[in-house]
Amino acid sequence: MIKDIFRIGFIFPVFIVFLQTDQQVSAYSTGKYGTSDYENISFWIKSGKRSGIKYTYGARPKVLKLQFAGTFTKNQDTIFKVRFPNNLVLFIQSSGNDLIITDSSQNYRKIFKWEYEGPVNGIGTFCEPCATDEKQAISWLKQHYFRQ
Repeated sequence: MIKDIFRIGFIFPVFIVFLQTDQQVSAYSTGKYGTSDYENISFWIKSGKRSGIKYTYGARPKVLKLQFAGTFTKNQDTIFKVRFPNNLVLFIQSSGNDLIITDSSQNYRKIFKWEYEGPVNGIGTFCEPCATDEKQAISWLKQHYFRQ
């Protein structure tokens, strides 16, 4: 029994570390967290491939899973599309280290900046898969999302 507890106690943390290091995430946001104008979009990579996009919004955050919907080139810029569950499509392009996100009519046009996910002043938890800065975040996107 003690051996089994020790074995589970040793294997489980190693398994969790393996899962965390196998993933990467670049998170971007606009608005202030905890307010109705807050929006966050996170791009997940697992085993070197796109693995999911999550959109979070609102004062009491709601989360939607989005679909990658392909890339295209406009004015020598690569743009990729995301599709919401209601079939709304948004276009994402890079501008330096930021993202410009628009809809087809340009009624929705916002600049999303890299969002730090981790401890502040020693308070909070460290996010293992998260990009450590805006340069790493945009680099991951260019490598995995801005390519077909």
